[in-house]
Amino acid sequence: MFFNKKEYKVEDLKEIDPKRYFTGRQIHELQQLYELLKDESESSNVAYSQLMSPNGVFANNELNLNDIKIYGFDFDYTLARYRPTLHNLIYDHAKTYLVEKFKYPEDILKLEYLPGLGARGLHLDIARGWLMKIDSYHNIQLGTVYHGMNPVPDKDVIAAHKGTRLSIDAIGYFGMSSNMYQFVDIFSIPEITLLRDVMQDAVTQFHKGALHNLVGNEVEKYFEPHTRLHQLLERLRAANKQIFMITNSSYWFVERGMNYLVGDDWRKLFNVIICQARKPTFFAAQKKPFREYKPENNAKSWDRVTTFKSSNVYVEGNLGTFIDLTTWSGNDVLYIGDHIYGDLADLFLKHGWRTGAILQELKEEIETVNSENFQNVIKWLNILQWLIDQLQVIPGAEADILMKRWVEERQELRSKTKDLFNPHFGSIFRTYHNPTYFHRRLARFADIYTSNVCNLYDYPLDYIFFPRRMALAHENILPTPDLNLLLLNSAKEALRTSQLNENILSGLFPQLSTNEHEKIADQKEKLFRELALTKLHPTNGLSEILKYIEKNRTQLKIGLATNAPREVADFELNILKLDQHTFFDAIIVAEEFGSGKPDPAIYLEVCKRLQLKPESCLVFEDSPSGVTSASQAQTKCIGLLTSSEKEKLVKCGAYLTVKDFTEVNLDQVLKEIPTA
Repeated sequence: MFFNKKEYKVEDLKEIDPKRYFTGRQIHELQQLYELLKDESESSNVAYSQLMSPNGVFANNELNLNDIKIYGFDFDYTLARYRPTLHNLIYDHAKTYLVEKFKYPEDILKLEYLPGLGARGLHLDIARGWLMKIDSYHNIQLGTVYHGMNPVPDKDVIAAHKGTRLSIDAIGYFGMSSNMYQFVDIFSIPEITLLRDVMQDAVTQFHKGALHNLVGNEVEKYFEPHTRLHQLLERLRAANKQIFMITNSSYWFVERGMNYLVGDDWRKLFNVIICQARKPTFFAAQKKPFREYKPENNAKSWDRVTTFKSSNVYVEGNLGTFIDLTTWSGNDVLYIGDHIYGDLADLFLKHGWRTGAILQELKEEIETVNSENFQNVIKWLNILQWLIDQLQVIPGAEADILMKRWVEERQELRSKTKDLFNPHFGSIFRTYHNPTYFHRRLARFADIYTSNVCNLYDYPLDYIFFPRRMALAHENILPTPDLNLLLLNSAKEALRTSQLNENILSGLFPQLSTNEHEKIADQKEKLFRELALTKLHPTNGLSEILKYIEKNRTQLKIGLATNAPREVADFELNILKLDQHTFFDAIIVAEEFGSGKPDPAIYLEVCKRLQLKPESCLVFEDSPSGVTSASQAQTKCIGLLTSSEKEKLVKCGAYLTVKDFTEVNLDQVLKEIPTA
């Protein structure tokens, strides 16, 4: 009543100790719990998970930037980002190539590129021409297998592969084998789309040939401006970091792009520039020598390269010679690229470099995860799976029927989460609850990853990227869904209705002992006190009421009746700076008195100690239980609409309702109260 409780948000509560309180249930209990949790899940605005920044940098492995002395970069889709128009270009020219080179029907030229038909990380079953999504345990995700534009029935997938699990021989260690091909980089998306349309690959030939000429001659059309790329590189140089580039692209193409993205002086920012590197062969080859490239006459020098000169350009070569000439190796180096195999795998596994992956799709994926739709679906899905886990140990036909219904609902929810990302293939990082095969390789070969290389500019150069501690299958570091939601509900009820903790908790957790109720109540009150320091504010107009009381103190008697525990009551009075020994003539705490609101006994006891008749007392209350207690004790009760609706308080017996204390004229109100 003294506080504006609308300032306090239940979602600010911290997660509590994850003890499982629900065991050995009966079916009717689970059904009741299902309804309660579903109502709470749908009505609660508490996000299921912490919302993440779409522009963040995320760690698979701890990385201290203070240890990094050398920064290396790929060019395509790392330093350079491309507009969506590039995918249209690749798609259209590949169609032309198919018609002119392989005599495909000219009707395919009418096909249009449709975003969303492809996704990075998909696998191609080469023998069958099936596109599919595979998880980190080599399971085919049913519902994501396509032959061209047609979905392949689940039964056909299972029959063809004798189940859904693929062997390591079938899938290959790097997602590639004679049977399977994985589309890993973002250039593969138009390739996948064309494959679905005409079942043939022509993108590679175009990529090797005309692509760079077309894009390089229209940089503004195909390159996406990097507003902070120059700032990032300048910051690294100012901090005496060494910077290099290793790219498969030609120098002509790189120069066109970097001039547009950074400026004509971009070469001065790099200590070493390697073009036409032929990655991933570059990382394994030992004999291919470096050649210095002369941009002014488009020629390679045949002189042996014995040292790298800043701002000069080199082509071909191999990593062994690169390390010998630079002496850069190990944990001092962070290399950043977009291809987890072609850019990162060998460096991570064989050379001990630190690695970073650029995944342009990550930003959109995080925005989807942060969306209200996804948060609501995944929150209820998590709870439903917990309920199914409880139900499946109960035998009998009734349990089997309920299980069938809940499992079907679970599958519908899983499909919803998939469709929120991509209706054909879902998220590139998850297959329902498991990580995708693509994400598993990302986690294996990339220490950090982000959607844009310029996101690194938001972090100081001594920043430590910490991986998040993830729960293992045998660990349970997250709250049990029902306890978490119900505790939030109990806190909300305690604030809204001013009921006693024991009354609330015995209703929510009838199977628990009094001692267990007390433990939960103590935890809730502890959280409440922590939050009260910043979240609780005096109700509007209270200061004027207190001044009036002080001015007329000799004519008034002041009492307090509260359902709050003594510790909480003392805490709140201290916040208000009200001395309970001098300001109040009587204080009744329900847990000490033995009865609380809505029982009128607590207010009758206050009147008794004040030596006043109930009808001579004016009471301010803000909860239905408080108004009920005061009105049934025959006091005059004014209802404050700070936490309850007017209709409820009037129904409970309030003779007058006000928005807050600012609408109270005590001189006028007290004239209507008979004297003792």
